Amino acid sequence: MSGVIARLRRSLDLDTVFQTTVTEVRELLNADRTGVFRFLPDTEWSDGEFISEDVRPGWDSVLALRVHDHCFGSQFAFHYQQGRIQAVADILMPGLAIVTLKF
Repeated sequence: MSGVIARLRRSLDLDTVFQTTVTEVRELLNADRTGVFRFLPDTEWSDGEFISEDVRPGWDSVLALRVHDHCFGSQFAFHYQQGRIQAVADILMPGLAIVTLKF
C-alpha cells in the first residue's frame, strides 16, 4: 500500500492519479472493472462519462462513454453533495442503499 501512496504523491497530473487509483483498486478488489465517472453539472447531474478505467483483458472499454442517468440527478445528486455514497457489492442484486462515510 505504501508503494501506491508513493506513486500517487509523485504525480500531480490528475489523469495519472486516476489511472493509478483505478488500477490499484481493481487489483485490490479482484474486480473485473473499476472506473472514475464524472457527472456533468450543466446537465443537472443527469449525464456524464467515464474518464478513467482499468479492466480485465477481454472486457470492452467504456472510456469516454457518454451516459444519461434517468434518476441520479433528481434523486441522488444531493446526497452525494452532502458526502454520502452508494457502495454496490453486486450490481445484479436489488436493495441499494445510501451510506455516509466519515473521514
